[in-house]
Amino acid sequence: MGRGFIARETFVFENFTVPAQAFALIEQTTVPLGEGQAGVSGLLGLGFSRLSRISQSTENATSIIDRLSREGQLEYPMFGVSLAPQGGTLSLGAVDAGVVKDARLVEWHDIIPFPLVGQDTKSPYYLHWAIGLDSLEVCRFVKLA
Repeated sequence: MGRGFIARETFVFENFTVPAQAFALIEQTTVPLGEGQAGVSGLLGLGFSRLSRISQSTENATSIIDRLSREGQLEYPMFGVSLAPQGGTLSLGAVDAGVVKDARLVEWHDIIPFPLVGQDTKSPYYLHWAIGLDSLEVCRFVKLA
């Protein structure tokens, strides 16, 4: 699969500082980036800690977004990523007004919590970015309710 180690470093994003953040330093890998379940994907520390192999194997190693939220550095426990042909933006703790021109058009949904699993008592209840659906319509032909 690959070779590397877990390291700790201070990460600084504009006015946010995360000291001693654990992250994987990959020296060699045979796993393709982002292909299927075996692939490597994700942005540094923006997922839920319960999915992180680093959090599962290393003491006091939650994701960056979890730490910023728990430490009160974020106005809201949220982030946004905007990708564009000539770069992009990362917004932490608020909506990026440069990307979202009319916040009234944003539809907000609560994330569904998942029960804790096995011996996991330290992770947040959230596992995936999942929202509840009352119904689903596909191309006006199939409707699930």
